[in-house]
Amino acid sequence: MYIPDPSNRPREGAWRSLRGGPVVVFRWRNEPGWPVEFVTPNVLDMFGHSAESLLSGDVPYASVMHPDDLERIALEVSEAVSLDL
Repeated sequence: MYIPDPSNRPREGAWRSLRGGPVVVFRWRNEPGWPVEFVTPNVLDMFGHSAESLLSGDVPYASVMHPDDLERIALEVSEAVSLDL
C-alpha cells in the first residue's frame, strides 16, 4: 500500500495545478534552437502542440513564441547567461 509522504503534498498539489491549469511550464537547454527538456502535458491545450512533438524537436520551442517576442527573449536569455543567472 502506498502512503504519500506528507512533506510532498504541497509539491503534488502544485504539480496537479500545473498539469491541468492555464499555465505551461517549459525547461529548455540554452543551445541553438532552445531544445525542450521538459514541458507540462497541458501544452497541447494551450499551444496546440503535443509535449512529445516539442520534446522530440519536431516542433521548435521558438515556434510557440510570438514572432515579435523572439528578439527580446533572445536578448534576455543572453543577458541572464552573461550574469550567470
